[in-house]
Amino acid sequence: MGGDARGDANGGPRRIEAVGEVLRVSGPVTADLAGDLLATGMDLLQGISVVDLEGITENDSSLLALLLAWVRAAGDRRLSIVHTPPNLRNLARLYGVEEFLPFAA
Repeated sequence: MGGDARGDANGGPRRIEAVGEVLRVSGPVTADLAGDLLATGMDLLQGISVVDLEGITENDSSLLALLLAWVRAAGDRRLSIVHTPPNLRNLARLYGVEEFLPFAA
């Protein structure tokens, strides 16, 4: 499966790529970047079973929206979200959506 690498409007790195069954997301994921990442992730979602967030450098609640959309789009396929930033788990709890996101232990 192919990948897609892009830079943000400020020239900073951000990347989303599919490697085998893993969708790797890195760089900042904030509201001003989320729309592009959402579309690219949807394009790459076929055959993905793991979403790896290890490379995330900055995030806000828009990352929750992305993950919820990808989990919904995966349908019956079970996704596992790994290397979750600690603040993202806190946001998921705060918004009451943690149960809908398959965070790995």
